[in-house]
Amino acid sequence: MKYYKIRTLDDDGIFPLKTKKFLFKMIKKEYGYGYIPKYHGDIKNLEEVYLNNKRNSFFHCTG
Repeated sequence: MKYYKIRTLDDDGIFPLKTKKFLFKMIKKEYGYGYIPKYHGDIKNLEEVYLNNKRNSFFHCTG
């Protein structure tokens, strides 16, 4: 059985950049299009929307 670790996304400068790249890669793969400002403002501004905002959270799973 594989176990996963869930943790909050830390603003270390590198990890948010990798997360953005991953999310846009998955959007392109699954939906066939890239960044669209109308829909992806939260990803583009990941730090402001999720990391520096006490009312929002962003979690990732490692395993």
